[in-house]
Amino acid sequence: MAKSLRDQVIALAGVTQAAQLVDQVARTGQADPQALKACVASLFEFDPPSTAAVFGGLPGVGYGLAALEQLLTPAQYSQAQVQAPARYLSGMLFLERQLASREDLLEVIHSRLKHAAFNASHFSNDQAALMHAVAGIYQDTISKFKYRIQVTGDVQHLQNAAQADKIRSLLFAGIRAAILWRQVGGRRWHLLVRKSAIKHTVVQLRQELAH
Repeated sequence: MAKSLRDQVIALAGVTQAAQLVDQVARTGQADPQALKACVASLFEFDPPSTAAVFGGLPGVGYGLAALEQLLTPAQYSQAQVQAPARYLSGMLFLERQLASREDLLEVIHSRLKHAAFNASHFSNDQAALMHAVAGIYQDTISKFKYRIQVTGDVQHLQNAAQADKIRSLLFAGIRAAILWRQVGGRRWHLLVRKSAIKHTVVQLRQELAH
């Protein structure tokens, strides 16, 4: 894949989208259905032809691009709107680094995602069942790391099994997008040094989607 800023921003929007949806589910029990579907589906894109294809095309991260613009201009929004998503984003980027050094876990994850994809395509097209399988993989692998992302929100939603599956699936998707972000040249220091260029690219991509 070409290591362009456009690709990096699309991948980062994927991470941000997952972070924003985690916050939405945890607080309200709801999630933008198209954005949620794009996040979960991204876990099963094993050999994408492009960065955008991981999310089913650029519209698949439209929600994430809007959320990323929010995070890049926090002064225009209340602290409550950006604080939790920013924390989840940071946690996903950190866990991606932890996972990158664990070839054994990466192999297990790849194998189990392939198996889940096979089951979904042959036996069930139920997204809730798919997210339950994905959440199980997350619990058995990434959840074993010492560092864990602490999700805050409404206890009623956090203790609901279906919502917990949704949150774990989204955290998983965010880490997958963080892997993609690094693959196309993204680095944490870019968020400080290249902030204006990233923001400009976000605006361009959102304008592209609007036409």
